[in-house]
Amino acid sequence: MEFCERRIMNYQYWFGTEASKYGYGAMLEGFRSGLPAGVQLHDQASVAVLMYDPSRSHGFLRGQHRALYTMWETTKLPEKYYRFLGSYDQIIVPCEHNRELFAQYSDNVSVVPLGVNIGYWKPTPRPANSKFRFHAGGSMWLRKGLDVVVEAFEKAGVDAELHIKVPLERFVPQRTWPSNIIIHTGWMSKQEQFDWFNQADCFIGASRGEGFGLMPLQAMAMGIPTIITPTSGQAQYADLASVVIPVTSQECHAYEIINFEGCWDEPDVDALVEALRRVCGSSDRYKAEALGRVGEVAKYSWVESCRKLIDVLPVGHIIENPVYEPFIGYVKIQVNRRCEAGINDDHWDFVPGVDYIVNNGVYDILAKANYIKSFEILKRSNNHADGRKKEVSIYEEG
Repeated sequence: MEFCERRIMNYQYWFGTEASKYGYGAMLEGFRSGLPAGVQLHDQASVAVLMYDPSRSHGFLRGQHRALYTMWETTKLPEKYYRFLGSYDQIIVPCEHNRELFAQYSDNVSVVPLGVNIGYWKPTPRPANSKFRFHAGGSMWLRKGLDVVVEAFEKAGVDAELHIKVPLERFVPQRTWPSNIIIHTGWMSKQEQFDWFNQADCFIGASRGEGFGLMPLQAMAMGIPTIITPTSGQAQYADLASVVIPVTSQECHAYEIINFEGCWDEPDVDALVEALRRVCGSSDRYKAEALGRVGEVAKYSWVESCRKLIDVLPVGHIIENPVYEPFIGYVKIQVNRRCEAGINDDHWDFVPGVDYIVNNGVYDILAKANYIKSFEILKRSNNHADGRKKEVSIYEEG
């Protein structure tokens, strides 16, 4: 008698933004590209992973294991993050910095590094540049430390060009740029990104804070000498860099799309100046060393990252007769003065000194009107209403 082993299929639902030009979109695309045999994506899977910021989910299927893959770049989470964390069963982050940060709000935090497509981002021959080219870039100017890069480059006085890639022109400081500093604005296609990277003689990742930092890793995979700061997420792979620039933790109060608070890492400008001079002055040596480390980048391939993600998640199955539940988190609050609030047929008469459990919609209205004295995030509460549009009005008394 012959027996055959039946493979148990592991069903998962991984979702977020499909726009791969954004960081979270590239992350979702990368993880999907590394799926191993025996794992299949299905929108009725019992394991759902949102790859985005925690407030972006609209809902889950009843009974789904709710996992969140997210990240943050400073030592203090914004309220729009931590208020929603209690509604997830599991938090997954890309670096140890984030494990420590998110563990303040969740007792189930796992680390799974991001990856790079080593079959695409690889050493590729090209004609030599007429002048040495430093490249740097990112979605934000301050957080990515591009102001530091410009300052160091101008101080270094090297015979080179600095090319900076920034998708949104509004992040670029208004000033007169010298001819050897070239700013590239606008979104690039994948091929345009590859070509831009491949023209670099050295990539600079002088970020003040990263959830992980894909751009330096892509440069390393291509055998491009790379200078980085060992900040938060980039500390994960700093050992693969050509030069590591020391940093000092400093308080940050910056706004770029969102407010950054807490602390981030300030790069040492003088050390970066010296690094630019060394790499430019000994380019052949640094290039050879960078090419020699390309094989080590394979431990950060998307295949390896996907395997690690599967390892920390439950095995999923298909949910029969799925019931969709809108995503509504709840918060325990106290108000600082008496007021009334109404949403459709629901009504509250809030008085100071009393605990009230309200959903995030009510909380948002009260918070904007400065009625909140204190609040506590409640774990995994999803008692939802009927999905109608909520109209909220507040009436103050006293």
